[in-house]
Amino acid sequence: AAGAAIEALVAAPAGREFAIARRDEAGRGAVVLLDERLRARTLFTGPGPLGAPAWSPDGRTLLVPWPEADQWLFLRARAEGRLAAVANVASQFMPGASNPPFPGAVEWCCGAAG
Repeated sequence: AAGAAIEALVAAPAGREFAIARRDEAGRGAVVLLDERLRARTLFTGPGPLGAPAWSPDGRTLLVPWPEADQWLFLRARAEGRLAAVANVASQFMPGASNPPFPGAVEWCCGAAG
């Protein structure tokens, strides 16, 4: 989109799609899915920047850090509008700390079976 800055570009495990974290001129973040025909589909938009998405090993879900909201978002790549959020991420990594830093980098722990 005009005026948008790409913050991260991550290839899907099968290499046929890309997840893009971008920020517009107003500072709103977005996660956009780009298919092999270069068709773009927005999966999520929200205030503030988003971190680099991480694909699940099976390529069905994206884990996206959202520091502004202190959340991790789990976005379904094939189901528009489907998401789950985990809140208070910073304090979950540093219980009891005052003003803990947000862990911006994310990744899945395990590879796909088989």
